[in-house]
Parts: sequence; structure tokens; C-alpha cells
Amino acid sequence: MVTQESMLKAALPLFARFIISNGLRTEHGVFEITLETVDRALPVVTRNKGLRLAQGAVGLLSPDLLQLTDPDTPAENLTFLLVQLPQHGRLYLWGTGLLQHNFTQQDVDSRNVAYRHSGGDSQTDCFTFLATDRTNRGFLVNGRVWEEPVLFAIQRVFCRDNMDVDLFWWYLSN
Repeated sequence: MVTQESMLKAALPLFARFIISNGLRTEHGVFEITLETVDRALPVVTRNKGLRLAQGAVGLLSPDLLQLTDPDTPAENLTFLLVQLPQHGRLYLWGTGLLQHNFTQQDVDSRNVAYRHSGGDSQTDCFTFLATDRTNRGFLVNGRVWEEPVLFAIQRVFCRDNMDVDLFWWYLSN
């Protein structure tokens, strides 16, 4: 079965057999057609909802919060190139401080990207990114072609000492 996923991974050869005849002579043959995928679609920032968390807390960047899609590019090639890193916290990939200035949509889908608030008094933080499919220049945000960095906002929420912990986590998830 031919799927978009299999076509993205390799060129797909197609073979056709034919017979040509002029009434006196008949020739049989085979010709091959190879379809190669062409990456024409721009990646689309489909979700950029930001993150809310308590002072000193760790929050996952899940696909519910940050998502990049592209119909002709697999998630492992959809990349967030970080332009500005957070100032009041740190990004983590696979539990280790982010060493390179990028991560992929596959990293986000696998829930391997996290932000940890430094514990200071800052109420807001952010990082900015460019989205790429590693082929095309630009990406779409709200239906418009974009080439400038996009802001991912991080907001600290307050937790009172006497606040019910279950209510606090419900608040963070909504």
C-alpha cells in the first residue's frame, strides 16, 4: 500500500508494460516512472498557546500548546529554531538543558521538551522561534507567510499557601 508517509521516505518507482504493433510487427516493452516527492508546502504553526506554571515549576511543551504541521514533511524534520532563549528559566530536551538552539515537532509530540522556571520573581518569560521544514523559507501563522521570529509566552501563576492543590492543577490544565 502506498501512503504519504512511505512516499516521503523514498522515491517510488512505477512500472508499466506495453505492446506496440503496426500490424506487421509487435514489440513488447516496459518503462519505469519514478515519482520523487517535492516539498512545496510551508510548515504551519497550528498551535502556540503559551505555557502557565508556578514559580520554580517545570512544564511540558505538549502538542496542545505548541504544534507545527506540514502535509509533506514528517514531524522529525519540522524544526523550531530558537532565536531568543528564555531569560527567567531554561528549556530542557530529554531532561537535559537544551544544548543546541532547536528542537523538533517530534520532540514536542513525544513530550521531551520542558521549561523550568528559575524560581525568581519574574511573572513572565518567553522564547522566540522560527519554524522550518528544512527545505522551504518561511512558514504560516494565521494563514499568513511569516519569516520573523514568533513569541512563545510563558506566564507564572501564583499559588497561595492555603490553596487546594487539586484546584491549582486544574487551573494550570485549563
